[in-house]
Amino acid sequence: MADTRVATPTKSDVVKYVIEHPSCIPADIYNKLGLNRGTARYHIRTLINEGKIATFRDGKFLRLFHNSSDYQKVADAISPCFKSINKKRILRCILDSSGITMDELSKKINLRKIAISRLVNYLVDKRIVSLEKDGKRITLFLTADAEKILQGLDF
Repeated sequence: MADTRVATPTKSDVVKYVIEHPSCIPADIYNKLGLNRGTARYHIRTLINEGKIATFRDGKFLRLFHNSSDYQKVADAISPCFKSINKKRILRCILDSSGITMDELSKKINLRKIAISRLVNYLVDKRIVSLEKDGKRITLFLTADAEKILQGLDF
């Protein structure tokens, strides 16, 4: 008699999916791995408690990430930035135009350079944004972890 059992995804499959798809939501896991909601929620909750995956609240969505110390630190730093409209606008501009200069950013979002400078310094201190100086020209980039997190968000 043939074995008719269907292999069900395990916690390791959930972790693998989260690693391959950072910033996914639990519904992605339900749908892509073919799990029912209760089973997926159980695995997600267990993995969070074990410290294998980290979460980030994006409005009504719970985003999931592989828990590396860098990801969690950046995710924790990004979360408060969404309370500030100007920080959110700066992050969106840098995400859309990597390597944008401070002058271009100031013109694009219509803020004074001193305001841009203060906000960017905050983002640099939190290791969300990195900057490169070439004389007076300052170009802005997202850090690798911040870019992975922000690409999955709709803001």
